[in-house]
Amino acid sequence: MLPDFISDGGPPMYVLLAEAPLVLAGLAACFLLARKGFHVPGVAWALGPVFLMATGVVGMFIDIAETRAALALLSPIEAAVVLTAGLSVAMYKDILGSGLGGVLLGVAAVGVALSGPGRPAADGTPTPAGPRRLLAGFLAAAALIALGRAVTTIGMADAYEATTTAYPESKQAILADGIARALRGKIIGAAAAFLALTAGIAAAVPRWRELFRPRPVIGAIALVLLFGTQFAARGALVLRLQAPPPVSQNEFFGAEDRFIELTIQPMPDGTTRILSDDDDDSATTP
Repeated sequence: MLPDFISDGGPPMYVLLAEAPLVLAGLAACFLLARKGFHVPGVAWALGPVFLMATGVVGMFIDIAETRAALALLSPIEAAVVLTAGLSVAMYKDILGSGLGGVLLGVAAVGVALSGPGRPAADGTPTPAGPRRLLAGFLAAAALIALGRAVTTIGMADAYEATTTAYPESKQAILADGIARALRGKIIGAAAAFLALTAGIAAAVPRWRELFRPRPVIGAIALVLLFGTQFAARGALVLRLQAPPPVSQNEFFGAEDRFIELTIQPMPDGTTRILSDDDDDSATTP
């Protein structure tokens, strides 16, 4: 099943798989530098995993845009099937990107937690424990959110795939039920992330004075900007993709019949005029 998942997703899946070992090597380098007493900013730990997640989002966006562009060449019923199948496959990129990014953020959190106290810095000052503990909790929380997002996207992809072979009258119920169940993954991930972040804050409280030094404050701002930009960009792309496709709701859920009301109006010259409620055109017959 995993090989099919990778091959069906196309070239972006292989790009993500190639990026993952490079990110892992970068995290190993961060760990070794931190153990030797060098200051490794929080952004350095998070940049690689966030880049992986961003790659998955961009791959999903490109796939869906191409699918929507192809719908114009198909009949409405064919377009509805192609749209749902295309949405399902396009989400594979986000699933893999979020999954790998979440796992590597978890690795980064463990690396941060194990990197201290390490060797004292060049000026003889020990490595601050408070910021390190808080960073570990933050990265663990980000990892759980990313994994929850991956689980949610898996459920949504399965729901869209199920509608491609479902009876028209059951498509809407299948899609709504699948998305509702998929959102549980995001809720569970958010709850676990809250607990991880709370644990990180609790561990850092005894060294709270270290948190307000210039370097930790600047690092925290940079981390918030990094993750905020990534989530905002993903949200903007998702909203753009939610624009109405060139397939109406009736066509998507299988309503193929179209009823047009015709009005027959006798004319003074003996002819008959046929009016339609569908448009302004009319026909005149003898």
